[in-house]
Parts: sequence; structure tokens; C-alpha cells
Amino acid sequence: MSSKKSGCIFLVMFLVSVFSAFAADESIFYAGNIDMTVKISSTINIIETSSSSNIDYIKANLSFFPEENWRQEIKNSETSPRAEINDNSILYSWSNPSENQLELSVSSDIKTYNRVKEIKTKVNFPLEKTDNELLIYTKPTEKIDLNEDIVKLATGLAEGEDDLFVLENKIAEWVNKNIKYDLNTLTAEATQKSSWVLANKEGVCDEITNLFISMNRALGIPARFVSGISYSNSEAFENPWGPHGWAEVYFQGYGWVPFDVTYGEYGYIDAGHIQCRENIDSDKSTIDYEWKSRNIDLKTEKLNINVDIAKKSGNLGPVISINPEVFSDKVDFGSYNLIKAEIANDNDYYVSAILNLIRPVDIEIIETDGDNQKTVVIEPKSTKTVAWIVKVPEKLDKRKIYTFPLLIATNMNYSYASSFSSSYGEIDYSYADIKDIYEIEQKQTKNYQKDVELNCSGEDIFVNETALIKCSAVNKGNSNLNGVNVCLDNDCEITDLLIAQTYYKEYKKKFESTGKKIIEFKIQNSQIEQSQSVNIFANDHPSIKIIDLNSPIEVEFDEKFMISFNFEKSSYSTPINISASLKGGNIIEEWKIESLDVENKYGINLQGNMLNAGENNFKILAKYRDEKGNRYEKEENFVISLVNVTFPQKIMIFFNKIAASIDNLFNKNI
Repeated sequence: MSSKKSGCIFLVMFLVSVFSAFAADESIFYAGNIDMTVKISSTINIIETSSSSNIDYIKANLSFFPEENWRQEIKNSETSPRAEINDNSILYSWSNPSENQLELSVSSDIKTYNRVKEIKTKVNFPLEKTDNELLIYTKPTEKIDLNEDIVKLATGLAEGEDDLFVLENKIAEWVNKNIKYDLNTLTAEATQKSSWVLANKEGVCDEITNLFISMNRALGIPARFVSGISYSNSEAFENPWGPHGWAEVYFQGYGWVPFDVTYGEYGYIDAGHIQCRENIDSDKSTIDYEWKSRNIDLKTEKLNINVDIAKKSGNLGPVISINPEVFSDKVDFGSYNLIKAEIANDNDYYVSAILNLIRPVDIEIIETDGDNQKTVVIEPKSTKTVAWIVKVPEKLDKRKIYTFPLLIATNMNYSYASSFSSSYGEIDYSYADIKDIYEIEQKQTKNYQKDVELNCSGEDIFVNETALIKCSAVNKGNSNLNGVNVCLDNDCEITDLLIAQTYYKEYKKKFESTGKKIIEFKIQNSQIEQSQSVNIFANDHPSIKIIDLNSPIEVEFDEKFMISFNFEKSSYSTPINISASLKGGNIIEEWKIESLDVENKYGINLQGNMLNAGENNFKILAKYRDEKGNRYEKEENFVISLVNVTFPQKIMIFFNKIAASIDNLFNKNI
């Protein structure tokens, strides 16, 4: 048996940072705080189109300038020319300007901090309740739109997740890894919608941020767009300081938390970020112009940004500690191995870190995506392990022992070294061997919650009218419910009810009989079964009967008599707002009844001298309504004759008739 030649041969490694679209300058990105002067300026060119040109005024409203917040101090701000500084804008004004070129600027002395938003307790997902003023940040906008693909992607990532901070990192990681940052596309000049970004898998910072925000809003999570300035030493930019966009997500109890997907900064942003404003959408102008003129055109230039750093202080220490390990210190050629990183978070708040396994180019990472980069969230005062499956090349020199150096680097600019060796004849671990160990190390416990909020409403109706019943089902859990059977009684359809999504349908039903109708709205599949009863009362139309009418057929002039009758409800529903009257001869009597729940009896004592000689036509009239305000009438007619009338009695009747007419006229005027 031949002997092995001992020794160590280190393969060349190329340490390439893949944490973000930009290469990081340590002196900017890892400074604790930075004192700087930020100047934002622009130029207005006045172009006369006629010899009779005239301009009364020009106004420029600038809404893009550094603002004071939890990680940014404004020490001093000066404008040129002098302008009106408001909370959200700076208003510049020129009256009858004589120059053809106007300059405007704002210069701010500021101090920025590299600060983590300290989330110290678990914020539950799904969200239990969203304050009304935040609901606007859960709705789609022109650029931050929603479609079926975005909803399916977001709900797929959210399934089984019950920790909002963990979920946010998961969404951010997906966007960071799957959307290519590319300035060579048309999107660099025209901001595209989130749906376009997902379909094309490319975009610049605004569009990458748009998609991240859209995925949050698809889940009912408030998220907004932040416009600002950031530092980059990428050769793609002439000016290292330029406009940049990132996101903020609302955490109940903590406020707005920054997530810059482009830079891979989750839960914090570095001191090279200068925040200027927040919006519900990304496509908002930074400066607006207003002018009054004759024969004048204005040509405005883009905002010019200049940043001068006065001082950088502090250097961020490691917020986590990493203990790198290898499953086997020695393996055979072609063998698989497992590289592990045990991460400890001694802080009392969540920490998000991006880890990069930097290894010799011949060492292949064997995972679903073959990615050397992993995003990990470590809860307060806890540890977590991440791992990579790697494979040693098969065709190596059998006479040599190879030592493979490894480096686990973080996006906080700290790295931790380890290594393993390979030589011919050592233990050859198969992929299945290492995969089993890997799955144990990476196993995550998920908490699947299945909860649907049902809501149905319907108004009481009349028999044989169409009832409109409105029903909705909202998935309030963190499990996607597929193949759900949704029914209102026997009217059913099958649908998918994804996380935070709403099923809504309007049903129409008729009822042929009166009474209370109980209808069941139900949602059911193999995972869940919930129902809600809808109560609708089917009424008949209200009606009144006039019964027990008693009146004489004939009376004489001096004779006393009585007219009596009853109002009776002849329907299931109750007549309301009843106006009843009795009219005949020179007699008018009226009654008001709020509702006719029971039989109402009426009687009136009269004398023959109140009638006209001969036949007197009497009418009992009841006008009433139902609960919906519809009008109805019921009428009953009868005749009473005044007989044996003498001539003097006829004269008295004539004067009684005149007096009654005057009395009626007086009452009407009142």
C-alpha cells in the first residue's frame, strides 16, 4: 500500500460580498453615527416665447428634504432663497422675477445613526386588529398594486408563520434573492408596478420596495414607502449619494420599522441612509411648480444632491456571536459534508442577520437553490443554528491532503473561520446521510392557525319579495384554506380562501310564507368548519279591517244617535302611523294611532241636526304605513238618512252647514 504525502494545500478563495446590490464601504455602512451636510438644489429655466412675455409669479413646493426622526437629528436648515418651511414641504416664491434662471436649495446639517428598531417581544401574525388610521397602508395603490400572483406568493410565504418579525424577514429575503437589481432596464427611468416587477423578476430600488410592500399589504400588514438618500460606492452611479427608496412596516406597540430589501437591512437601516419622507405610494413627485405668466415656458432640472461628511463616529460591534462547526473534520473525495453556524443573540431584542458561507470555489453548495447566503432571525436571548450542505470535488490528487478553509461572514462586517480536510480513503458521506442531519438542524416548528371570520346581513322583507343577503368570509388565520365549500343553505361554490383574503357574495332569496327564516352560511373543508345563522323575517303587507260598524239607517232632526266601529289588524305585520277619519253630513272626526297591535274601538255620539236632509254619505278612512314607509288605505262607506225635516229645521241645517264650513277652514289655516 502506498503512503500518502502529507501537507496542506489551500485553494484560492474569492471573497465576494453578495449581501446587497451595492458594495459596502465599511467607513460609511458600519459607522455608529455620521455628521454631515446635505444640500438639495434645483434650477428653474424661464424661456420667453414672445417679445411680450410676462410672468407674475413662480412657486416651487419641495417635499423632499431630511426630516427629524428616531434615527436622524436635524441640527440646522437653511434655504436659498428664503422660503416657508412647513412640516412636510418647503415653499419657494418669486414675484415678477427678472432673471431667466432661478436657483433654489435647502442645506441641512444632520446627524444619522445606525440604529436597530428594538423589537423586544413577539408581535403576533396574523394581526389581531389594525387601527383605522393605518388601514390606508393596507390598500393597493397605482404602483404598489395587488394581483392574484402577488397574493398567492405572499400567502404561501406566510403560511404557518405566527411571528411578524420572522415573517417580514422571510418576505424580504425572497424579494432580495428573486428580484434582480438591474439599472439597464427601462425601470430605471419609469417606476413600474409591483405586478410588473414580479412578472419580470427585475427592478431598481423603488420597484423592489414596491413588491415588498405589496406582499405585506396582501397579508393585511400596514407598510409604506420611504423616500430618501443613501450612499453607494457602486460604479454604476456618478454620485455616490443619490435618491433611494425603502420600506417601513408597522409593528403594533413599536411603530414603523425599516426594511431595506435592496441593501439587505431588515429591522434597521445604516447611517448612510437619510430619510426624507413617507408615502402610501412610490410614484409621488418630489417638487411641484405653480406659476402665472403670459408667453412663458418653464424648464426645470432634476434635483441635485450633495452630501459632505463632517465626521464619522463609532464602529458597530457584533450584535451576534457565531460558532462555526463542521460535521466531519475529515472526509473522502466526492463526499458530502455539513457546515453549521450556531448563532447566539445576547440582546433583549430580535436580531436579523444575513450569513454568507465563503468557501473555495471547488466546494459546491448542495441545496435547493445552491445559495451560499442565508437570512436568519434570532429571538431575544436565544440561539439558532443554520447549516449548508457542501460537496468535495471527486477528481482530486490522491497523493495529497486538501484543507478547505471556510469563512462565515455577516452583513454586519464580521466573519468567523473554520475548515475541514479531505483525503483519499477517508469516510465518504452520502447526500442522504448529510441530508438527514441537515433537516434535523433546519427543522422549524410552525404554528398553524385556522380561523375564519364570517359575517352575513339581510333585511326583513315582505312575502314573495326578493331578499338580498350579503355574506363575507375573511381568513384571519395563518393557514391557506384550499378547496373550501362555501354555502348559503344549498347555494354552494368551491373556492380557495388564502391568508388575509376575503370571500364576498350576495345572495337573493324569496319566501312564500310569513315568519322568521333562519338561513345558514357555512364554510367547510378538511381543515375547518364554521357557520353563522342569518335571521330574516318575512312579513305580509299590513292590512286593516273595519268591523262591528253600528249606525242607524234613519234619524230625525232632534234625535240623538251613535256611530261605533272597530279597527282590527288583519295581517301578520303591524300597520303603523295610522290616520283615521269619519266624514259625513257636517261631521268630521279624526284619530291618530301609532300602531295597531290590538283591536281599537271607536264611538261618537251625534244628533240629527248635524246631518243634511235626506241621505248622508259617510266614509270611514284609515291611512297607514308599514315599517319600510310604504303607504296603504282602508275605506268603509255607509248611509244615514235624515227624515221628516220641517222647513224651520231646513233653515237651521243651512246655518249649521255654513258654521261647519267656516270651522273646517279655520282648522286648516291653523
